[in-house]
Amino acid sequence: MAPARVSREATIARILIIDDDDDLRLMMCRVLKNAGHDIMEAADGVDGMRKFRAENPTIVITDIVMPHRDGLEMIREIRYAGSQTGIIAISGGGVRDGELYLTISEEFGADAIVQKPFRAAELVSVVERVMERASATP
Repeated sequence: MAPARVSREATIARILIIDDDDDLRLMMCRVLKNAGHDIMEAADGVDGMRKFRAENPTIVITDIVMPHRDGLEMIREIRYAGSQTGIIAISGGGVRDGELYLTISEEFGADAIVQKPFRAAELVSVVERVMERASATP
């Protein structure tokens, strides 16, 4: 998978990536670092929520199905707190289950959804769209 690149004019986001799949999380970190973003990571929702509160990221990318605290709980808690942080939900729970989880994620307040597996360029593109939407919001 070739690294995706972003133009130098692109805005840098502080992105928190939360996923219990170590290989996928590391791939997302590498891709988004190569795109020029500041990256933090967590392997589960408990650590993810702690880092969210401490670091105030621009965007949270969260898997939905994780141990200890799932992504739906993360989305609900972030939105309940009134945060305008961009949220990207990802899931690979099978085509049917994954789609259901992602639909629910949008209902809970996710700004974008991505079905696993996905390409690096798709991830970068979704991050850019969420950043554009956030900057257009007054």
